[in-house]
Amino acid sequence: MGKENVTSNSSDIDWVLGKMRIVNVAIYCVIFVVGLLGNGLVIYVTGFRMKRTVNSVWFLNLALADFLFTAFLLFSIWSLSLGYQWNFGMFMCKLNSFVSLVNMFASVFLLMAISLDRCLSIWVVVWAQNKRTVRKAQLISAAIWKKLKQSICFVLESALAEDHLSFMSSRSLSSHLSRFSRKSDSVTPTDKTCSATPLNFTDRKGTVTDAKDILSTD
Repeated sequence: MGKENVTSNSSDIDWVLGKMRIVNVAIYCVIFVVGLLGNGLVIYVTGFRMKRTVNSVWFLNLALADFLFTAFLLFSIWSLSLGYQWNFGMFMCKLNSFVSLVNMFASVFLLMAISLDRCLSIWVVVWAQNKRTVRKAQLISAAIWKKLKQSICFVLESALAEDHLSFMSSRSLSSHLSRFSRKSDSVTPTDKTCSATPLNFTDRKGTVTDAKDILSTD
């Protein structure tokens, strides 16, 4: 009876998790479609149809950040539909996670700039009318994206360097193992039996010297 209850409970949990995964995939698909269409429409209107103003510059950059996030949401949808399996490689996994962080920080910085702009427009009205220009809004937006671009380049270079170092370390480890195996195979049977006995000071010194020679040749 106990085993049957455990089996039924595990099957019920699997059924609930499967239904939740289907619901999550459906919600992600709706967000993907609506986000691409909505942000794409905002980019088209604010970038090509509206007169260039300070507010249109802010909305255009916000739409670009959200459009980038929703475009990469497709990879998460595909992974979720396969039961949390990722088939796009480690580099795309890191890039997908980093794009979500870029969207978060870009949205935060742009919303902060919008809040500061609205505060100055209400607090110092005359100064804002004279100094609040489209050019300055474009420069501030460009500075935000430039900072994020530097962060993106740094993270991508770190990811590529980490993958390269892990590949080189695995090659180095396999090279060391092959060298030690060849050295152990070249030892005579008498030496093998002697290595099983306790070593005196001279034997230990010779072993250390051999190890140093192997490491220096590598």
